[in-house]
Amino acid sequence: MSSKMLGHIYTKKSKNSAQLEEDSLAAVDKSDSNGLKLKVIALNVLLKTLSVDNAIDILMIADTCHADQLKSHVLRFIVSKAAEVLNSEGWKKMQSSKSQLTVEAMLAIAASIDPRNIIMAK
Repeated sequence: MSSKMLGHIYTKKSKNSAQLEEDSLAAVDKSDSNGLKLKVIALNVLLKTLSVDNAIDILMIADTCHADQLKSHVLRFIVSKAAEVLNSEGWKKMQSSKSQLTVEAMLAIAASIDPRNIIMAK
């Protein structure tokens, strides 16, 4: 793991936070049991920084790094902020590069809709 990644994990300062967290998760995913502790730290940093602006980036990181709990948490966040996230640049990026993940997010949003609130056109 690079000194940039370690520095970011401990100081939480970086110009490209999502990329460093993705690199951190990828690196610790391949390492030993000490990597598990670092992975937990990196996952917690991602959770603490989750926002409408970076939700899709974090979802793609979680998917790529097989971080299922993080992915579930981000999907719930996306459902709760669907109107904003669906209009984000990240959403557009995911639609063109990760179609299966886009479908998964759309299914999560659709599952959250209460059918009693749908007004059918006559």
